[in-house]
Amino acid sequence: MIIRAITDISHPNREELILNLIWAVGEYASSSITPECNPEVLVEYHESLETFAYERMAFVQSSSISTTPSAALEGEKLYTTRVMLVVVSALAKLAARWQDLASRLV
Repeated sequence: MIIRAITDISHPNREELILNLIWAVGEYASSSITPECNPEVLVEYHESLETFAYERMAFVQSSSISTTPSAALEGEKLYTTRVMLVVVSALAKLAARWQDLASRLV
């Protein structure tokens, strides 16, 4: 359910929800907190966050080509920076909890 909400881009005004869901994945995807969180679930979270990060980076690169700066674009860049920091943190936490993911993070 969380993965579907993170990857669903049909609702553009859910930035804060997505940001908080990504944070929650990084914080609570621990077997000590959630016993159902096995390596398969960790890999699924990791792959979803990795895909999300690559899509976000592609969006930033395509929007930076624009030569007309606007307040909306500046706000989007600030949000993207926040999201990328949370995504990288969540990916690192997932890799720390399951060492097989560490090689994919480098």
